[in-house]
Amino acid sequence: MKYEVSVPGKLYIAGEYAVVKGFHAIIIPTHLKVNVSIESSSEFKIKSNQWDTYNMYQLHYLKRSKALWKRALNSAYSYLRDKKIKVLPNQIIIHSELDQLDHKLGLGSSGAIVIGLIKAVLIFHQVDITPRLLYILGVIALKDLSEIASYGDLACSAYETPILYKKDTTINYQQGFKYLLQQSWDNLVIKTIQLPLKVMVIHTNVSASSTKLVDLLSQNMSQEEQVSIFQRIDNTVLEFEAAIKNQNHFKIFECIQSLESYMKTLDDYMFGNMYVPNIKTIFEIAKAHDVVYKISGAGGGDNVLLFLKDQKVYTDIKQTLPSHYLDITKFITGETYE
Repeated sequence: MKYEVSVPGKLYIAGEYAVVKGFHAIIIPTHLKVNVSIESSSEFKIKSNQWDTYNMYQLHYLKRSKALWKRALNSAYSYLRDKKIKVLPNQIIIHSELDQLDHKLGLGSSGAIVIGLIKAVLIFHQVDITPRLLYILGVIALKDLSEIASYGDLACSAYETPILYKKDTTINYQQGFKYLLQQSWDNLVIKTIQLPLKVMVIHTNVSASSTKLVDLLSQNMSQEEQVSIFQRIDNTVLEFEAAIKNQNHFKIFECIQSLESYMKTLDDYMFGNMYVPNIKTIFEIAKAHDVVYKISGAGGGDNVLLFLKDQKVYTDIKQTLPSHYLDITKFITGETYE
């Protein structure tokens, strides 16, 4: 029998950088998905729309590899073995909608692939799953990245809804599979929220590495300085979440502007690597239309968020947007505001 699963990518709205150190962030899922199909086979094999042929593999080789798909499958199969469930040979096909250009769009395709693979394998083996279990197994797959990863992308892909998220920093991520699986994860926050905002998302046509940017900040900003500004970012994220809940649009826009100003402060320690020229150009377009704007993610490229007050401004901005920038709003919301 053939099973098919789909999981979304992610888009950060607020809390970037701070979320890596265990502070809150607001993240929304994308309309575009990573689709994974799985069915019985005489041998273990996997294929992606980014590969030309099937990759054959043996279970005992998975744990020795740094390849993303191998880490994900190793976590899923380890769970089956822990539950004494027989692992059955299968063939998997991955089709990602999240990579529309010749480079990543910054929509969390890696995290979505990890969650999609784990979900597919567990469903194939008739395992009852929860978003929380998928998240934990995803984190276990990538546990060696705990110092530079927030795992917020995994949470958003697993829960498939806008969330207020906070990483559990009390966990010793370097421990083994069984230890991590048995933890209570009491300090993990994944709270479903609503986000009744019109957000235009513009891709800068520049691909960025969040890992490199986070590492650059860590090299040039002391822990004390990071904690100080991250605490202020955290307070603003929580004010933002409260304003969303109360539909206080004045406060929402005020929080967005504050969060963007904090990003500029961080960039002072990063030698301008966050605000590449393409981002600055989009900001100037936003200013010309009196629109509140903000970087999404770590900056350095990827995406810019424009928070719209009405539908007309979306059309006006799109008409003035240079052709080498990409309006990917539909990739996130499933629709445009035209």
